[in-house]
Amino acid sequence: MSALSLLAYAFFKAKSSIRPFLGVLFIITAAPLTANFAYIVWGFTAFGFDPTPFMFAVALIAFSWLLLNNTMMDTEAQGRSLLFYATQNPVIIIDTAGRFAGANSAAKTLFGEQLPNKGGTLDHLEKIGSVLNFFRETGESSCAEPIRLGERVFDPRSLPIESPIQTKANLLGWSVSLIDITERERAAEALREAVVDAEEANQAKSRFLAMISHELRTPMTSVKGGLDLVLHGAAGEVSEPVKNLLTVAHRNSLRLLKLIDDVLDLQKLDLSAIILEQQDLDADKFLRDIVEEYEAYAKEKKVRLAITTGGVDRQLRADPNRLKQVVGNVISNAVKFSPEGGRVECSTQLIETKLRLSIKDHGIGIPKNEEDQVFGRFNQVKHSSSQASGGSGLGMHIAKLLIERMGGSISY
Repeated sequence: MSALSLLAYAFFKAKSSIRPFLGVLFIITAAPLTANFAYIVWGFTAFGFDPTPFMFAVALIAFSWLLLNNTMMDTEAQGRSLLFYATQNPVIIIDTAGRFAGANSAAKTLFGEQLPNKGGTLDHLEKIGSVLNFFRETGESSCAEPIRLGERVFDPRSLPIESPIQTKANLLGWSVSLIDITERERAAEALREAVVDAEEANQAKSRFLAMISHELRTPMTSVKGGLDLVLHGAAGEVSEPVKNLLTVAHRNSLRLLKLIDDVLDLQKLDLSAIILEQQDLDADKFLRDIVEEYEAYAKEKKVRLAITTGGVDRQLRADPNRLKQVVGNVISNAVKFSPEGGRVECSTQLIETKLRLSIKDHGIGIPKNEEDQVFGRFNQVKHSSSQASGGSGLGMHIAKLLIERMGGSISY
């Protein structure tokens, strides 16, 4: 009766995973008691004898079978035990008082003779001792970062060991695993060093390009100025063949100066050296002014520029020079890729508190899903006309960076 009482108490306090085992134990224990009760009260016999010894024999056979086949001896349980001993990560088990309860072979190899006997304290263990002691007192790990033991780096992790049968002290102790992250830390350190080296190389490249661009700009300005003077007759009349050659040289000097300016702007953007001077601008006047500036270029290309919508009558806050650079770049591209007699339309629209400025041409168009090419660095959409028209592939990239830094966006 005492055994049955204890088993019944354990059954109702136990977790669901262990209840089948306790239930079978309850039946095994109750069987001899039931047989004895039946013999005394009703005179029940087995082969003319008291059935109690027979039921004890049956109970022992059932109990032996239970030990071999119950859920506590199944493959999963054996696998967990094997994992504990076979894992390469050190595992230490401590009780609720912080005393040493056990360790796997990896922990014994790592700490050697430093591990105490069962029931001993672990305070003296190198680095990990204080972590275990703090964890026992607070239930939290004191290691925000991995710890180094010898030449290895470990990340301490702990799991509570709960009693399968609920009692007042439901916690039996903790399993503390030292996850070896040495290779991961080495890879991370190598990656950090590589990032630093790459940043330094990028800064050096940016400084070099900026210096070269500045050095190129001065002589190119002189070349362009000299060609301007010759072409406008300052050096006397020149023959038509020579004038054609000078015109080509002048056009190429403009392209080189544009490329130098783009490279300088790009380096300033990369180094965050561009300072935007935000001002209140009249949106309508700004658009009219910039269209007027590009009318001569459009006329030369035999393309018409037009503002197709009425005024929005709103103030626009932006850096006027940088916004002119962005819009001018788009208008220039629209004119450049338009056929002779074509039309470029500039329109404005208010969307809530934003001003939308649209530039539309009737040229070769831009394929869908080519944002990386259109707005990429040194990229151009693969098209025979774009290759023939030249360009560095920097203009739209710089336009995107500038417009985003002014709080806007650009798309097609």
